[in-house]
Amino acid sequence: MRMLGLALFAVSLSASIVTATSGSIAARDNITNKVLEVTVDDYSSGTVTPSSQNRAESLRKRQSSLAYTQVNLASVFGRAYLAKVTVGSQPVALAIKTASPNTWVTEEGFICLDHQREVELDQSKCRLGPLYNREKSETYIDDRVAFQQALMHGPGIRGHWAIDELGTGGVHGGQFPNIMTPMLLGIAEAGMWNGENICSGSMGLSFPRRAEAQDGQLRPTRSVLYSLFNQAFILPIFSLALNRPTADDPSTGGFLGLGGIPNVKTDNRWVETPTTPIAQDLYDDYIIRVEGFNITPPAGSFSTEPPGGRYVSSRLRMAIDSGKSSLVVPNRVAAYFASLFKPAASYDPREDRYFVPCNARENAPRIGIKIEGTSYFISTEDLLTPMPGRHGIPVCRLAVVPSNGLFPTLGVAWLKNVVVEFDMTNYMDVNRRGSRFFRHGVVRIAGRQSY
Repeated sequence: MRMLGLALFAVSLSASIVTATSGSIAARDNITNKVLEVTVDDYSSGTVTPSSQNRAESLRKRQSSLAYTQVNLASVFGRAYLAKVTVGSQPVALAIKTASPNTWVTEEGFICLDHQREVELDQSKCRLGPLYNREKSETYIDDRVAFQQALMHGPGIRGHWAIDELGTGGVHGGQFPNIMTPMLLGIAEAGMWNGENICSGSMGLSFPRRAEAQDGQLRPTRSVLYSLFNQAFILPIFSLALNRPTADDPSTGGFLGLGGIPNVKTDNRWVETPTTPIAQDLYDDYIIRVEGFNITPPAGSFSTEPPGGRYVSSRLRMAIDSGKSSLVVPNRVAAYFASLFKPAASYDPREDRYFVPCNARENAPRIGIKIEGTSYFISTEDLLTPMPGRHGIPVCRLAVVPSNGLFPTLGVAWLKNVVVEFDMTNYMDVNRRGSRFFRHGVVRIAGRQSY
């Protein structure tokens, strides 16, 4: 078995390059040519202007020590976004999770379990993507510690920890990854996981510093990006610009940028806000402060509410979570917004969701998240999701969901309308000096133009 190591591979200069936009806060200092493209195609190259290509080439000469990579991802119905990577040189697709530290992959022989009774089902019921085979990996090392991943529904995932090489960049058409790094991974042996016949597990992108206790032993959890940033191979910055798949372009997904932001159109109204700890000195998730919800009634409606609605100044903290499809808000905010539809959206307690006739999109209320004085609105396309018809009437599910005690969340429905940059420079600088004090990171946000 060859020694585990971090290997960097040259990338052809003829590959398509995506750079940062010049109109953003981040772009002044952090032009990037390191972008992960989101698409359901096997490979889809990006296009940039000649000036962007020149900037990228100049950056490459100045920062030749930094890895350049472009990784394909897949979008599952615009609700989940998957990274095409390799584990032990075996190609798999993993769901990107900004609110989770763990990276795990389902292995051959995975036992699919019933949601409630934990009764073994046929493996096909989990609709898994390609399965990992430890026997085929030349870099697998068993860590001999139990692994468990809790999920919102069902028995969760369980298995064991192991070390293997995670490959990112260039994982398409049988090509070798651009970057290989040894990772502590969860090897999933049993549980309930709907992979939509594509997904094989999860890639954790949060920045934890806690250790997980299992079987009486401690194992530090480190996300993929934490491991890469700590090695100083790329700038400690990544960004999300998730696209909305359409009937004309069902393969579009968006970008996950490394070292800056991708070259997508924004409204140039950038704001900057710090991440906040979920508990004292514990910066596990990307939690930011929100000033309120800018809610506008449908056109032609009479309202006695102040501009922006009654919750425009309702301050709270919200987590940015690429693993959640909805906008999770306090119950009173969800109920108020649902009441503005004509007719009002109906609440189904069994599903904990609001539903409206799909023709409501023609004159729907609007909801925006107010951050540092700027409101970022959710488009109608992302606000309403068609569901199987009820009583012959096309029904749509509302993307605004009551929290019911859960932590408020900015999920994919909101992320598809913004570009978000996560700058962890302060976090990484403090950590590298060996201090136990972890400063906050910074999140920068801009609205998307039509795409």
